[in-house]
Amino acid sequence: MNTARPARWLGQGALAIALGLAVASLGPSCQEYDSSLLHQSPAKDGGSDTSITPEASDDALSEAEPADEPLPEAGPETSPDVETDGFDPTWCDKCKVEGLVRPVCPPQVEDPADDKPLVFAMRTIRFGMNTKKPKDWMTIGLDLDCMSTGANGEPASCKRVSGADIKVGQDGELGRDNSFGHNIGGLVNTLELLGLMDNLEENQNLSFETGASGIVLAIDNYGGGRNDPTVKLSMYLSRGTYDAAGTTEIPAVWDGNDLWSRDTNSVTASDGPKYMDDAAFVTDGVLVAHLPDGLPLIFAGSAASLEMSLNKTVLMLRISDDHKQVTEGVLAGVWNVISALSAITGFAAQSGICPSDPSYGPAIQAVSTAPDIRLDLVPRPDLECNAISIALAFTGEPAKLGALQAANPSPPSACDAGTD
Repeated sequence: MNTARPARWLGQGALAIALGLAVASLGPSCQEYDSSLLHQSPAKDGGSDTSITPEASDDALSEAEPADEPLPEAGPETSPDVETDGFDPTWCDKCKVEGLVRPVCPPQVEDPADDKPLVFAMRTIRFGMNTKKPKDWMTIGLDLDCMSTGANGEPASCKRVSGADIKVGQDGELGRDNSFGHNIGGLVNTLELLGLMDNLEENQNLSFETGASGIVLAIDNYGGGRNDPTVKLSMYLSRGTYDAAGTTEIPAVWDGNDLWSRDTNSVTASDGPKYMDDAAFVTDGVLVAHLPDGLPLIFAGSAASLEMSLNKTVLMLRISDDHKQVTEGVLAGVWNVISALSAITGFAAQSGICPSDPSYGPAIQAVSTAPDIRLDLVPRPDLECNAISIALAFTGEPAKLGALQAANPSPPSACDAGTD
């Protein structure tokens, strides 16, 4: 891999460009993280499935499901009540539909001594938008709405918006909700295949690898064991790695001592974490956190920036026993379609894509028809979908929190001077 440090936010810019140029028709798009950190909802025999079902390899997925083969149309089945003598990892989950991939519940153990604070920076990230793995999106994310919608649009979590294809609401494997990877990802893949952009995931990972930008996770109040009923998880956006004073950019070397800056938009007025969960927990080595609504994911370039604001966000990751690696990470949530349209409209204006531009309408249409879920996650087939489900997969390695860095101002609109 080329490890030359790109311009700050280079990887994020690739995503913004891809969305702004989304002028092709919707089509299926499509990893690497193991679903073993998740419980699957109860099995038909009334027992509870606490095992981790490993995902098929990417090669196996490719061989078993060629791109032109119809996708499975799986629907949910209701399971009987679950009664077990031992620990039931599904006890806190109100969803009783079987065969869905859901977060585990807190361990029923005493709270251990809190003496193992940890910090990790995301090193790899996957959107499910790899053109070589067109169904990758199906293996990323969580079930958010307690149902599995097939390619025929049934059972529907909500009523698809006018103009949306019947497959827009289709879930991935085991009910994974990921319309961002499925519907918007298809447009990104088309642009890459046409040679209009470089590989999105490669660019984003290069940005992380070199320390040009990042996402940092801090874990506090953690006893260090495989089970802890109460820990604190904080998430920071980062403008990359700097020296201790926060004045000089320094490429990341991934030795555990890199100082990752904290974006000022990620902290409170008292410099505390703005996006945190002090009721997170660790079950069998898997950390589960629920982050506040309005969680930002900023994808920005030199000419335009796109800010995604997630609600109902669940963050999960597996901590290695030696605390030196995070694997099987997943970030899943929903994006209010009104917020999404506002963000993409602003991005388009920054990019010089004004309402009179031929590509403006299709770009807006691509986002406006992507909703697949309700913002409150409650299935309502009689109400219109008003949110876009989003899922990311990631890994992480030890890091240190660095100095605060002011967020870059949003680029100005290129349409303000009468160009629209």
